[in-house]
Amino acid sequence: MAGYKQDILTALQTMGSERSRDFSKIERMEKYVSNANKNVHLCMHPSDTLHYYHTHDFFEINYVYEGSCINQIEGKSLQMTKGDMLFIHPGTFHTVYSDDSSRVVNILIRTPFFIKNFVNIDAQDSSLELFLCKAGNKSYYKYLMCRGKEVFDVIAQLVKEEHEGSTNAEIMQEALFSAMICRLSREGGGMVLSDVRGVSSSSMVDILQYVYANFADVTLSELSEKFSYSRAHISRMFSQQTGKSFTDTLLEIRMDYAKTYLIETDKKIAEIARLLGYESVEYFQRAFKLYFGVTPLSFRMKNR
Repeated sequence: MAGYKQDILTALQTMGSERSRDFSKIERMEKYVSNANKNVHLCMHPSDTLHYYHTHDFFEINYVYEGSCINQIEGKSLQMTKGDMLFIHPGTFHTVYSDDSSRVVNILIRTPFFIKNFVNIDAQDSSLELFLCKAGNKSYYKYLMCRGKEVFDVIAQLVKEEHEGSTNAEIMQEALFSAMICRLSREGGGMVLSDVRGVSSSSMVDILQYVYANFADVTLSELSEKFSYSRAHISRMFSQQTGKSFTDTLLEIRMDYAKTYLIETDKKIAEIARLLGYESVEYFQRAFKLYFGVTPLSFRMKNR
């Protein structure tokens, strides 16, 4: 048993974390997995760093293998310790922090695979059943947290398969994940279901992607024309699904890119302002200082 546990710890250490300089608020499965036939993917969450606030087009499960973490979900802080696991529905905005002594495993599941196989499953705990059965609906529960100690060995096997990549590893991972859901449906305890529901809109993913691709000059009118919604409807979509207005979302995106340009490039402040879509460098400097509390130049000097 001791040797087996050491093998798993080795796999966790070598499996690696998914770190990225892509600050898009919407992540797609293809960012992590190039193989379109791979429905289940595991990676380590970066430790000792606050992951940027984001959502995704896949189901995500955070499992605390060792230590603890804090998951911030749309304003609600969830404290997680060893053995806890959190199911997060696509479209739910969140961020995770874990210290460098903790190991948090991320399990990513393609949405079609999840919905096809688990939305009709029966469970002893009504919270799990509600989360699963609503997963394919327009009105879904944003998250479900539970004690996952009962599936510790299944998680370990999933990690091992991801690490070794043996023959038929993808099929094995699908089978193991299905076994994990079935075991939780029988034995899982301490279920905490989101008290807030989300309203699904596949268009929101595409709208956010478009905003990221055109953040320098995108407008509500442009989004309205491209996606065939009224300006008022798109404004409501932003407020309901991101918790922020279109204007605030666009400002946050521009400031994220401003930080990256200032820290990682030698571009002049005026050039950065132009790339971000500001008409004048003075206006950019005022917006930056109002957002971060320091001027762009001070920010660059401090963070370099």
